[in-house]
Amino acid sequence: MTYKLPALWTPIDTLVNDDSLKLAGPVADFLTRTGACPAPDTAAGFGATGAQLVAYAIPTATGACAHAMARAVAVGFAIDDEEDHCADTEQSLHRVIHRAARFTAVADAPGTGHDDPDPGIRAWASSVQDLHTCAPPGPWQRAQDGIRAYALACIHEASLRRTASHLPLDQYLPFRYALASGRWMAALVEIAGGLDLPATEINSPLVRAAQQTALTAAFLDNELLSRGKEEERGEYDSGLIPVLLDDPGTRTLQEAVEDTATLRDRIMDLHLRFAAAIRTHGSPMAGDYVEALGRASAGITAFSRDTLRYTSPHRLKPPIISGPTPPPRPPYQGSVPSQIDHWAQLLTIGGH
Repeated sequence: MTYKLPALWTPIDTLVNDDSLKLAGPVADFLTRTGACPAPDTAAGFGATGAQLVAYAIPTATGACAHAMARAVAVGFAIDDEEDHCADTEQSLHRVIHRAARFTAVADAPGTGHDDPDPGIRAWASSVQDLHTCAPPGPWQRAQDGIRAYALACIHEASLRRTASHLPLDQYLPFRYALASGRWMAALVEIAGGLDLPATEINSPLVRAAQQTALTAAFLDNELLSRGKEEERGEYDSGLIPVLLDDPGTRTLQEAVEDTATLRDRIMDLHLRFAAAIRTHGSPMAGDYVEALGRASAGITAFSRDTLRYTSPHRLKPPIISGPTPPPRPPYQGSVPSQIDHWAQLLTIGGH
C-alpha cells in the first residue's frame, strides 16, 4: 500500500556539531576492531549513523564525551539491526533477553563487561566506561535508569513481534518513549551540556513532561521517516501507524499516517508550552536544559530525514516546516491517547 508522508513541523532550529560528524571514521574503526560489526562497509554505515545522531541531537557534546556517545549509539544501532534481521526463534528471543540484562548490568557497573563473549556487549562496555567518566553522579544515575527502561522495552517488543501483535493505543506512547531510549537520551543531553539539575527540578512533573514531549514528538517523526526501511526489509513494525490501524474505527493507511502527524503536532505544541513555563518559573539551568531538549527533538527529526539509514533514491523526503504553528492537517480520526490528556492536565494545574 502506498501513502504520502506529510510535511514535518519542527518549530525549533537544528544545530549540528561538525566536529562530531568527523567521528564517523573513528567509530567505524571501533566497531570493526571490537568485532561488534566486523564487516568494514557495514561498520562505516553504523559509524556514520552514531556520529550523525550525536552531532544533530546532542550538539553540545564535545571531545571524549561526544566520542563515547557516538560509539554507544552506533553499538545500539548495530545490535538492533542484527536482531531485526534474525528469525523469531527461541534462540533469538533468549539473545534479546540476555543482551537486555547485560546492557543494564554493564551500565550499572562501568568497567565490567570487557570479557563478555558477545562482541556487542564488549563494545558497549568500552563505550559506557568512557561515558561514565564524563558524567556527574546525578545525570549518570538517570542514564542508568534510562538503559533499564530501554532494555525492558526491548524485551516487551520482542514479545509483541513474536505474537504479531500491537499495543492498545492508550499504552503506546510510554512504550515508544522507553523503546526509543527517551530517558537515556534525556540524560545524555544533561551530561553533554554540563548540566546537573537538583533533584527537586529534574524530578518535577513539568521537567519530566518537557523531556517526554520533546523526545516523543521526535520519535514519532522517526517512525514516519523510518517506515519505508521497515517495509522494504519486511521488518516487524511496532510503531504508532499499525497501532492506529488496529484501533477501533476504520482508518485507511493514509489516514493513519496523517493521524500520527496530528498527534505528533499536539505533543510538540505541549512541549513548547512546558518549555515556556519552565523558563518562566524554573531556574536558569532548567531553562538551559529545556532549550537543549528542544534542540535534541529538532535534531532527531532532521537526522531521521537526512541519514542514509532511512533514505533511499525512491523514497522522497518530506519538507520540514519551521514556523511557529503546525501546518493544517486533516481532522483527527479517533480517540486521543490518555498520555496526551495527562500532559495537558499538568499544564492546567501548573505541574504540582
